[in-house]
Order: sequence, then structure tokens, then C-alpha cells
Amino acid sequence: MSITKLDEFPIVIILEICVYLDLRSLVALADISRNLRSTSHSYKSYWLPSAFQSGLLLPLPSRPWVTFSPPELSIAIRRALFRENNLSRDRPVLYSHTMISWPYFGLKLSAEGAEIPLGSDLAEQYPQDVCPGALFHDNGEWLFMISNNFVLRVLNMRTGILVLEERLSDADEATMSQFSGSWTLDSINDSEARYFTTTPYPTGQRNIDSKEKITFRALLQTFHIIFDKKSVSASITPLGSIPLSILPRRFDIAGDYAVIVEDIETSESDWSGAGPLHVLDWRTGQRACLPPLLDSISHCCCPEYFMSLGITTDNSAELQLVSLPPSKVAENTHSHNHDSYSVEDSLFTLAFSIPLRADSDKSPLDLSHEYTTIQHQYSGRTLGVIRVWIRDDFFSGSYSVFIVPVDLGGSAREWYAPARPIEHKRFAERSTIESILAPGTCGRRFFWWGEEVGSRRSQFLDTGHTGAHTQFKIFSSDIDDSLPLPAHMGEPEPETNDAQLRPYINDFGVYEEPVYFIKKYEAAMSYPTRQMECPVAIPFLNGKGPSIESLVTDEWSGTVMLVLNSGDLIILRYGHF
Repeated sequence: MSITKLDEFPIVIILEICVYLDLRSLVALADISRNLRSTSHSYKSYWLPSAFQSGLLLPLPSRPWVTFSPPELSIAIRRALFRENNLSRDRPVLYSHTMISWPYFGLKLSAEGAEIPLGSDLAEQYPQDVCPGALFHDNGEWLFMISNNFVLRVLNMRTGILVLEERLSDADEATMSQFSGSWTLDSINDSEARYFTTTPYPTGQRNIDSKEKITFRALLQTFHIIFDKKSVSASITPLGSIPLSILPRRFDIAGDYAVIVEDIETSESDWSGAGPLHVLDWRTGQRACLPPLLDSISHCCCPEYFMSLGITTDNSAELQLVSLPPSKVAENTHSHNHDSYSVEDSLFTLAFSIPLRADSDKSPLDLSHEYTTIQHQYSGRTLGVIRVWIRDDFFSGSYSVFIVPVDLGGSAREWYAPARPIEHKRFAERSTIESILAPGTCGRRFFWWGEEVGSRRSQFLDTGHTGAHTQFKIFSSDIDDSLPLPAHMGEPEPETNDAQLRPYINDFGVYEEPVYFIKKYEAAMSYPTRQMECPVAIPFLNGKGPSIESLVTDEWSGTVMLVLNSGDLIILRYGHF
């Protein structure tokens, strides 16, 4: 009796088996034989059913997953599993690191072949004026920084070489000092990106001795950047410049469209930074007619839709998911005026009420767009999860996370929310360490950090600074590993002691039943403490305190960057690229 080997089964049977395997099993299956490896590189259906169900953050550009080839899916899934396996360890391993010292330096070749120095004027500037707008390319290889005077600089994060330095605005210094620009990055693929920024241009003049404000408008500028990894270089080409009739507070890119929050306070909301939304084609400036939307405190964009956290008149929150006009509308639009157009059945809104007051009788205090974010991994029009992070300070430094399942299959008017209710979790900063919760790309993982004062050890990465140092610690946590918020308890449990039964008034001045409050605090502190390998000692600034300016994380590539007040950059890599 002959035995049929697995790789001799008909392809349709193998692909049917794959539907029931998780991604780790599929990788192991593909490594059994050449035939199975060939199958995994020939059929998208080998990977896609399990990929859609996994919730794994795949390092793929922002396109529907069905548009990628089987080899591209195979590479992305292997990289994602490598990163995930590491970050899920009790102590994630640091695979490599780079120390980039201030001032940054590089060379570029002119058209005549002569070498032109880059960064020659950085020594005369303050690092805080150069480094505020740090963005990673999705592959973790290139760092984009735009300074207060709108000079774009691109660094190669492995070599520390400054590969691009380009001034994006001709406005004078007085105008730029009054204009608060915003920017975003669209990673097209490993060797290309589009960079978008708003820059000022004055609409009038004033006397130098006058205290009257300069009036100006904003330009939305788009640039195409090409990288050469072999020569460690980059080139930039302007794609267009669109004058805006509004002043943008912030914006993001959703496929062919720029989704802009206007810089204007339109209500008496307690939420700082809320403003009305506008959508326009970033190539032509033509605006889309939006359905009625609430003022936005935060928004997140994908190629076919965007999400906005809106503020209602009673200071409650509502998550609004809005479909966008098809790209063919933009492609067939040649007019450069600002007249609005409407596309039948192209704009549709799906709304979810966010239960901010689910466990409190008073709305959260001091909420701001700086501490409110929407996280979502785009994989096309399919099942997905949206996570809304809001710093509510219910406990000191605590965040509420609302997990919203959605089904975006089919046309926009067929979108719906599954019967599963919105899940609410809360995370509190640990009192033993000065920490900041920095949500990852899809909002499922977050990073927090702190310092421990002590002697500097020899195995620490040398920052080149003398004097006192503090040990830097960084942790990775997963919200799925934490406890859910407890259901309300009407009566104290029998085993509670006298201390637990004392009356308690929470931060909102609302009476809490003691046992219920303790249960909520235990749930908020239940996330795992995976301390990541981090041989970094941070110098004290003028002997007063640790000199950390900011922490930038990129879950997509498993990269963490420390920006020091000195301008030095420390790149830590926990993923494999």
C-alpha cells in the first residue's frame, strides 16, 4: 500500500488545510519541502485566510493585502513573526543598535559630481529646533525630521549618515515663527516615500516695528523621495503645492485625499485641540462634500476610509468611520479650484458611541488630542479592529482603551459592527517608575519606559558624555494579556478587610465603593512587565535630570529611538530587517 506524502496532495486540498492553520504553522509547513515552499510562493490563499484572522501587524505598505504577491506575503509574515516572538518574550532581545551623534553630517553629489556637505550649519542650532518632527519610514531604515524653519532632513538609521537636507519653505523667519506646521509620511515601498507638510506663505506685509500679527495662509506641499540603500543616498522631487483656504491644526493622508483638522475652536468642549474636519484631493485641492461630522479630537486614515473621534455637545465621544470617494474621482478631476463635488454612495458614516462614563458619573478631565489616538491596521475592506486610546487620568497617568470590532466587507453601506460589544480596558502608569504609555502601530501593544539612577556600567552603550548617568529601561506590554474592567459590585465581598471598606472619593470627586475601586486598580495594573534588553545609560542634563527629549517607537519594524536633549539619537532594534 503506497503512502501519499503531504506535498503530493492536490493543491486545492493543501490550500483547504491551510485555512485551519495559524501563521506559525504555515511557516513551518512551507519549510518542510521544496514543493510546499513553492506552493506558499504561488498562491495568496496559502497565507491570507490565516493572516486576516491573526490580528498580527504585518510590515506591508498601506494597501489591501490581496494586492500583494505570495512571496511578498511570505516575507512580511516571517518578519512579523520574528518581531512578535521577540517582543512577547519575558525579556525581548536587542538585536542591534546605532548611536548617532549631534551634529549630524553627510555628503551628497552635485550634478557636476562634486561633493556637497550636509548639516554644516547644525552646530549653530539648538537640537530641539531641529528634531521635533521625527517620523520613521515603515522599514525602519530612514528617519525624517523637519525643523522649526521647515528644513527637511533624512538620516539613514543604520549608518547615521545625513542623506538629504532640503528647505521646504521660502517664508521669512517672522512668518515661520507664528506658523505651526504639521506633516505626515506615506511609505510607498522600501525605496520610495511621499512626504507631506503644511508651510506658510504671507498674504500681507507689516511694519517691522508693528506688533500686529502677520496674516498668512497655508500650503499643502507634497514631495516624492527615492532612497538608494546601496549608496546610502536619497533624492527629493516636488509633486505639487496646494493653497489651503483654512489653517490646518493637523492632517493625515488617506489614499488620494488629505484629511485635515482645522485650527479653530468651534465649541465650548473640554477637549483641547478639537476642530472641524475637511477632506480634499492632495493633488488638485478639490474638496469633497462630507456628511455631517462632529469636531475631531483625533483621526486615523487608511486608503479607502478614515476614522475620527468626534466630540458631542455634552462632551461625550463618538467614533465615526467615514468611507471616501473612489480614486477614479480624483483621477478624472482636472479642475484646480476649491469647488466641492459629491459622489453618490461614496461617502458613508458608521458611528460608535464611546462609553467614557461607563464606570464614572463625571466625564474625564483635561482631555487633549496630544493624549488621544486611534490605532488601526489597514488590510483592505475586511474584518478589523479599531482601538481608541484616551488618557483619562482616572488613576494617575491612566489610559482608557476602547476596542471596537468592525466588518468593512463589501460596499460602504454594507459596513456594520458585529454584535460583540465594545470592550473597555484601562492601564495605569506604574508608580515605581516614571513611565509613558506609547501605543504601537495597531494599538494592541504599548511601550513604557523609565530611568533608574545608579552607577554607569561598562556594558552600557557609550553616549560620549561624562558625569552622572541613569540607567534607561524600556518595557513592552500587550493589552490582550491584561484583565478586563470588573463588573460593578453592589456589595463588598466577605473577605475584604477594614482598610478596603473605607469610603473612597476618586479623582473626579465621585464616591467609589472601595472594593470596586480596588478591583479596577488591579485590572489597570495587570499588564505584564516585559523589560526589554537595553544597555543604555542616559547622561544627566547639567546635573539636574535625565536628558531625554522624547521617545519614538515603531512597532512595524520593532524600532525604538531615544532623542536626547543634546541632539544625540540612540536607535534600538528589536525586529529583523
